[in-house]
Amino acid sequence: MVEKTWIDYVSAFGSIATPILVIVISTMGLKFKSVLERKVDIENKLRTDRIEIYNQILEPFIIILMSDAAWAKDKKIKI
Repeated sequence: MVEKTWIDYVSAFGSIATPILVIVISTMGLKFKSVLERKVDIENKLRTDRIEIYNQILEPFIIILMSDAAWAKDKKIKI
């Protein structure tokens, strides 16, 4: 009968641990991917809201710094 050495035990452990590690690492990768995709999706949805808010914040400064000639040419403003 052949005696078992430590190499046999390491080999047996490796053959069992490899599929388990592949499953665990791929699950972590899929979770990270879903979190990242969700974050990008939320950022895209909020982009239009941000642009409108920035325009509202900057509007008083634009009005103050606008010259009278540009003010008179603006079609939105009725004098």
